[in-house]
Amino acid sequence: MKGMVIDMYEQMLHESNCDVVVVGAGPSGISAAIAAARNGTKVILLEEDSLPGGAPVDMYVCMTCGDPRVGIYRELLDFLNENHTIDMEPVIPFHAGMDDNNHWWMPYSYAHTISHFLSQEPNIRLITGVRATSILCKEDSNGQKKVSGVIASHGFGTQPLVIHAKVTIDSTGTGILAEMAGCDVRYGADTKADFGEEYAPDERNNRVMPCTLMYITQRMSGDTMPDFSDFRGGGFVEDKLYNWSSSIYTEALARNKGIYLHWGATVECADTRDDMLLGEAYMQALVQIEHNAKTWYEHGFTVQAAPKIGVRECRRVMGDYVLTIYDMLKGNFEYDTIAVSNYGVDLWGSAKIDEKGLNKKFRTYGIPYRSLLPKHTEGLLIAGKCISGSRFACSSYRVQPIVASIGQACGTAAAISVKDNIQLREVSVTKVQSILQKCGVIDSL
Repeated sequence: MKGMVIDMYEQMLHESNCDVVVVGAGPSGISAAIAAARNGTKVILLEEDSLPGGAPVDMYVCMTCGDPRVGIYRELLDFLNENHTIDMEPVIPFHAGMDDNNHWWMPYSYAHTISHFLSQEPNIRLITGVRATSILCKEDSNGQKKVSGVIASHGFGTQPLVIHAKVTIDSTGTGILAEMAGCDVRYGADTKADFGEEYAPDERNNRVMPCTLMYITQRMSGDTMPDFSDFRGGGFVEDKLYNWSSSIYTEALARNKGIYLHWGATVECADTRDDMLLGEAYMQALVQIEHNAKTWYEHGFTVQAAPKIGVRECRRVMGDYVLTIYDMLKGNFEYDTIAVSNYGVDLWGSAKIDEKGLNKKFRTYGIPYRSLLPKHTEGLLIAGKCISGSRFACSSYRVQPIVASIGQACGTAAAISVKDNIQLREVSVTKVQSILQKCGVIDSL
């Protein structure tokens, strides 16, 4: 009898069923999971790290770029402002957008806020410390793929966790699930011929945007500030100020705020899909920040580097609609717009693009539902920066507020698919848009 009980427990532990499985608990995955749960579906949220949160928690990307900041993401920011400002004084009135009153919060503050929000959702089961190692997928004779869940690994890889789901959402930030499913996945630079972008190179290459190691400094003793003239690269921001102190050192010296978020060292990674190479990039960046860190130490500051290096660019999953730079330059809003981007071309490491001033020529544009649907694949949605787009477009919508809106749209569409018992391509875009409008994610279109 005892053995039977153990067998039943192990089966429950290692095989689960849900309506929606969301893989990756960063800004897009959290929004996707909460949206799916609030719309009445049972959700399993998987995260490979011990803590949910993604970039703000793992990589110390604690001050976000990009607009609009709406929906569930805005709820998170409001909670952060009410409970976690660094000087313990909430900002009133609180403006969440990119302006002269932009803000950042400590990594723990994000972790606490996210944990609080997830705890309020009885339809979400959070599982941390597991990594998706394969995907449940079948392909028919016509090459159409049907995804029905994932297999994750824990316990030294000896205890697979099989999760069956009606809809799977890839919010990994790397697009790895889509690649496992055999979807059309791009990495690196596109060519002019790929999407007709005149700014693209003639030949493809695997170069992606560089990675950055973030760190935080905080005063522990004394009252002096470093001499920034000897600093080596990397700007920083102060509490409650959107000011790149790399260009306003005199003002930063005078304010002497005592706590700073640093874009520490920016380095190239040969392949951001490879954890070993990311580890090598991290160690390279760690060496580069030693000089600046030593200077802060000498002035009574402690230095805390992020556990992971910040990754701007990885895979892109080609879908039914491919966003390009022309969507940005024209301010294009397709009929199936489910999220909005108000952020320019932010392609780090591309002087050629900077010279053309494209970052100043962009217009607010829409992100279509079709960009979340991988070609020739059913049962799988892509959330976050890996959606279907060119490299130029990705450099715009890759930032946290926008990927969070994309995630909320994914969760909403997934819930409709499950509740109406229809495929993802049969989901009424008008119905998705109506729900998102009520949540403030998009305006009337």
